[in-house]
Amino acid sequence: MSEDWAVRTSRPIALEQLHAALLPAIGGLRARMDATGQWVVVVDVDDRPRLWVSGPHGTADGRGSQLELCAAGHDGVPGYGSPVELVRRAATGIADRVGGTAERLSTASEPEDIDADGTLRRVLPDDCPGDALTDAVTVVVQSRPTVALTPWLMHQQQWCARSGRRLVVVTGTDSCLTPALSSMLRSTGGQWVVDTGNGLYDGHLGLTVTWDDRDFTAGEDLHPEFTPRPEDTWAPLAHAETVHPYSDGLRIGDLTTGLYAAAGLSAPRAVGVVEPAETPYDPALLTEIAQHASPGPSRFVLAGMGTDGWLDVLPQPPGVVEQVEVTLDPRAEPFAPAALAAFADQVLEAGAEIAVLGYRRSTGGRQVPSRQTGPTVPAVAVFARRRFPTLNDAGALRLAGRPGRLVETPVPALVVEYAATPGQPGSADAGESLLRLIDGLSLHDTYLQNAQE
Repeated sequence: MSEDWAVRTSRPIALEQLHAALLPAIGGLRARMDATGQWVVVVDVDDRPRLWVSGPHGTADGRGSQLELCAAGHDGVPGYGSPVELVRRAATGIADRVGGTAERLSTASEPEDIDADGTLRRVLPDDCPGDALTDAVTVVVQSRPTVALTPWLMHQQQWCARSGRRLVVVTGTDSCLTPALSSMLRSTGGQWVVDTGNGLYDGHLGLTVTWDDRDFTAGEDLHPEFTPRPEDTWAPLAHAETVHPYSDGLRIGDLTTGLYAAAGLSAPRAVGVVEPAETPYDPALLTEIAQHASPGPSRFVLAGMGTDGWLDVLPQPPGVVEQVEVTLDPRAEPFAPAALAAFADQVLEAGAEIAVLGYRRSTGGRQVPSRQTGPTVPAVAVFARRRFPTLNDAGALRLAGRPGRLVETPVPALVVEYAATPGQPGSADAGESLLRLIDGLSLHDTYLQNAQE
């Protein structure tokens, strides 16, 4: 299990200062940079990584800076016994020397079965930061109540990508994921496995999972712990996407600003590649970063008042796909009809080709719990006609059904407003209706057709 600590300071500390503060706390071990140049790695006499220390980044409340210290697994460390003791000494030692505070982030009980002589039970190659490793997966066990897309987990994903493995994050039933981490795992082929104490299941799909000493395999049955509960609430969810043609004037981020405005929100406060996001939101900066990463994809975390979101930029042969999704705090009342009509107009004006405003299940916040949250119950869905040029008016209305209407301004589009109330009879039917509509429209989607050529 990963043992995670943080050292919080009033201002960022330089790597030289970090190195000087760390060395006295790790007697008998030494420190070096990892292969990415972004983490300080504490290694033993055999050059085996024992502890990772991140560079400084902003705190979630924006009031200072913090370092993350992470050790993987339960293998003993010579001279320290449990890795917990190594991380504790390193964190408190750094905090004492730089005038900061040390805090344990993990909530699991500290292991008591590691001998002080540092008997090794497991051997991981190179700089693998995982808790367990096979030729198929790297397993990271997290005990935090809320598991975010931290620098530590981003480091894990990058290592998996380089080694051709899949990242699996294992939590207990009381843990939840941030929307950014949930989206990262799903988009990269990773997996969230929930350990109930007497069984495993997929935290996104709810399917029971078995472990065969090499990989996790999903079965066909839903685990009972995945079942929704009467006390669940509903968090609004807004999604939009468009395909930009390749041109000198391509600009990333304006769609995001427009989606937030259409949902009645201020623009994102900050953007980053990990959480917490700390760079002021700026479409010009996003465009520059995405162009530098092209032809590879770019993924950004979005932070705002009462919102969590993510933005994906995917260069493809037909154009550059921009996808953005934002989760809002749960609300007591559904959106009014006037708000749905305004959303459709504004998101089309912002350049969206596909957009949906709806609701997903929540346990009272914006995070993704380890039980059923989908499918999304739609309030309104918008489809710009330019994306589906082979679909005539009659065909569009036939696919949409009675709730559908055609509009000509601000651009020609199909708008579908659903009368379903989340959690009430008919809400599941609305979700299924939207899925059938999207499936039918896909036959006329120029982006999908061009991408397959």
